[in-house]
Amino acid sequence: TALAELRPGTADIAFHSTLLGGVLGGTRLDADYWYRNLREPVRFEPVVRGLLDSGHAVFVEISPHPVLTAAVQDTAETAERTAAVVGTLRRD
Repeated sequence: TALAELRPGTADIAFHSTLLGGVLGGTRLDADYWYRNLREPVRFEPVVRGLLDSGHAVFVEISPHPVLTAAVQDTAETAERTAAVVGTLRRD
């Protein structure tokens, strides 16, 4: 209910959903999507690997604490790809 007023817009770049395992239109990023994202398993590694396989080599984790940067880097190394992985924010 706290997110019921959330009204997603369309994105200028593709949004790759680890919840659904592929590209998702921005208008589907509503409160229900984020609720499911917190409650259901995500397909993190397959989505990152797919991005690597399609030529992506720069990853920016947008979160209050960059806990997934290491997982992205590990996935790149396992796939024998070179990738730049950075976080945007830090706690405190």
